[in-house]
Amino acid sequence: MSLDLYAEESDNRIGGMRPVTTPEPGIFDNFLAGSGKVAMQGFAKTGRAVGMALAPIAMALEKAPGSTELQDKYFKAHDEVLGSAVDYWTPKPGEVGVAAEVVGSLASMLPQVIASPALTVASQQLSTGEDLVRKGVDAGKAQAVGAAQAGGLGLGIWMPILGTNGWQRMLLGGAGFNVVQGMATRAASGAILEGTAAAKEFEAFDGTQLTLDVLLGLAFGGLAHLSPAQRAQGEATWKRVSDWAQSLKPSEVDAIVALKQAEHLNVESAPGKPVDLQDIDAHVQRMRQAIDDLANDRPVQVEGMPEARFEADKARTAEAEQIVTDWRAELDAEQKDMLSKPIKQPKPAALPEQPVPKAAEGEPAAPDPLATAATRFAAENPDLPIVVGKNADGSDITTTPRQMLDEADAAMRQAQEDVRLIEIAAGCLLGGGA
Repeated sequence: MSLDLYAEESDNRIGGMRPVTTPEPGIFDNFLAGSGKVAMQGFAKTGRAVGMALAPIAMALEKAPGSTELQDKYFKAHDEVLGSAVDYWTPKPGEVGVAAEVVGSLASMLPQVIASPALTVASQQLSTGEDLVRKGVDAGKAQAVGAAQAGGLGLGIWMPILGTNGWQRMLLGGAGFNVVQGMATRAASGAILEGTAAAKEFEAFDGTQLTLDVLLGLAFGGLAHLSPAQRAQGEATWKRVSDWAQSLKPSEVDAIVALKQAEHLNVESAPGKPVDLQDIDAHVQRMRQAIDDLANDRPVQVEGMPEARFEADKARTAEAEQIVTDWRAELDAEQKDMLSKPIKQPKPAALPEQPVPKAAEGEPAAPDPLATAATRFAAENPDLPIVVGKNADGSDITTTPRQMLDEADAAMRQAQEDVRLIEIAAGCLLGGGA
């Protein structure tokens, strides 16, 4: 019998039914498989970020002015290979519990931090921005959130060196500071994304993220305490600060605080050198309004205020370029040291094995076309300058194919070497280790 005869009655009954919701998973639901999947998602996002960083190569190789043929092919391959890998390893809603999310995130994050903190921070920025763009967020907002998340992660990694002993580095500089910066960066990211669906992903007091902040902070502090170079850097910094602070009078302390506030508003927070006094005043007024809005939990509204004009600050630009040069020299030295050591590649025991597509019998496995093309280009043009970003004054930040591939290769090799250590640490955290 057709329901059309009782259409009104059927509509009323269906309308009165409770909405069906997906049940929340338990804390340890799908723990082993889920941990492995979340960890692989983290590694896949790093690979995707490296692929995005190599995109300027395709843009630089365009032959005809205004042509986008080569870069269109590159981004298509990027999405089909690296983007699909991220999608494959991303758990479905309700598939894994909190424990799997936390342990999987630790298993992917810590090896990368050990191998290259700078690469980890850059990957966080590019990956967060791409994720948000894929979800329909405006590219400008996505880049701003990516920068905020990367900046917070960088501070969280660096801060433990200021401790004077193990517990200070792990609890204060590590866990304590990482929780504070995590809440601050998520609050800032949520404010940037206000009005979009993605804003819900950046809640300042999200329980899972707070747990991850604590555990990552403890790990950052432990790494800083175990590193002789970082311990020496922290001790030297504290000694200089202590010696200088003991010689100051109370009036000098007050003056320094006032001067620092003025310097931050007038100089440090500006993207360049203000053209005249009116531009300084306009910038300061906008900054004060933004701070007041944030302090009172309001959206930042400065669009209607006068905008300041800026020009390039040559001194700051030169200083930034020198910092980048020194960092690259240090990174090259670390990479050479890591590559000179024998690399062990133990088989992860805690991670689930996933089926890998095989070529037909008698046929060789097909190589990754994107990786092959990138490797060949780097071999043919190892020192070609490639623009990967912009400084505050608008000047280009450049690198070379050799440096980009070396950094990616070193990060992945070191990550493989440290998988067993992370598994043991994860087991201990959850009460499953000795």
